[in-house]
Amino acid sequence: MTLTAGGHNSVLSMMMMMMMMMMSYVCVFVLMCVEKDVARTDRTHAFFHGDNNPNISVLYDVLLTHCMYNFDLG
Repeated sequence: MTLTAGGHNSVLSMMMMMMMMMMSYVCVFVLMCVEKDVARTDRTHAFFHGDNNPNISVLYDVLLTHCMYNFDLG
């Protein structure tokens, strides 16, 4: 089986599209996991105590950054 240049490009573009879709699913999964972890944070700890505590968003950002830079660790 031989592919023409146009056929090769369409296969490559289809593979790239599939990879992008898989990456978006992984990103959504990571976001959901981080949101769950932040929701389960011990609010009795002084750093996270109180409603509308800005440290909650700091925790969210740190966890999300950790997941993206250390993807294999999660």
